[in-house]
Amino acid sequence: MMDSITEIVSGIYQLQVPIPNNPLGFTLPYLIKGSEGTILIDTGVPAPPAREALDEQLKALVEPGDLLILAITHAHPDHSGLAGMVKELAPQVKVAIHKDDWSDMKEFQDRVRGGNVTGWRDQMIKHALDNGFPEEEVEEAAQRMMIPRRAEDSDQVHRPVSFIEEPDILMEGGENLSNGSFALEAIHTPGHSPGHLCFYEKEKKIMFTGDHVLPVITSNVSIRPGSLDSPLESYVASLDKIANKKVDIVCPAHEEVFYDLKGRITALHQHHDKRLDAVADAVGDTSKNGYEIAESVPWDVGAWAEMDAGLRRAALGETLAHLEVLVRQGRVQELGDMNPIRFALI
Repeated sequence: MMDSITEIVSGIYQLQVPIPNNPLGFTLPYLIKGSEGTILIDTGVPAPPAREALDEQLKALVEPGDLLILAITHAHPDHSGLAGMVKELAPQVKVAIHKDDWSDMKEFQDRVRGGNVTGWRDQMIKHALDNGFPEEEVEEAAQRMMIPRRAEDSDQVHRPVSFIEEPDILMEGGENLSNGSFALEAIHTPGHSPGHLCFYEKEKKIMFTGDHVLPVITSNVSIRPGSLDSPLESYVASLDKIANKKVDIVCPAHEEVFYDLKGRITALHQHHDKRLDAVADAVGDTSKNGYEIAESVPWDVGAWAEMDAGLRRAALGETLAHLEVLVRQGRVQELGDMNPIRFALI
């Protein structure tokens, strides 16, 4: 188990928590020891192998009574899903999350508790169908996204959180989380999720980026049911929020530690500029729905025909996010009075 723990600098450790049946492989939580206690950034999915790994690694590094703060970068289940387990292990720990992601997490918890989890499932399916997703694929997509059919199935899937009653610290960005030896500045970086947070340790010049900036793959930025504003525009603006920070070490939530934050952000800007052009090209000379456009976009993960329904659903969400920007730029128009919704070049 110690092979799964890496000391980044003195007092800061990277953990490895497996994500079953997911090509990402692992979530990378970070444990930060200080004179006044320990901060943990992120947890893992609420699945047995992840629970076991996180429990063993935490106990190898710290006494439960020393855990001071659990800082959650965002509410997705591979980051927040074991928060309840951590709270059970260390009841004194203060859970910190951005208010916008907490509202999403709480809504889902309430649906599960009230037996209305199918309402969320139905919203996701309707949104996919409204944007051209084939009926014969949509059920598989829901299963791949771990959306349960019934409330009684909810314990068998990845839930956003293991039922946190209320977070102890609701953040907006700009707060500082300190344990006596390290101070983390919370930076609101919406895009991948509405309340995504990065954490910056100024003295050590370390940026904990969650899913906002990853070293190789690009963060999924999607239009989903109830999406407000433009997630992609928010994401790009959020890149600029952290681009000029003095950073020597970047600690992402997946893949591996890297060192050139500014260079990676430049590459991400270029990637999304190219993706906007690719999506516009995919619209072509005739109107198309979102699914038809998505299947014509070249994807880094492979050919469309080789993608399972879950990957196609993620690709559709990303395509819609880029289409939203193209609409705002005046390059594409949305024909919203049609079902499925169609888009055309202007």
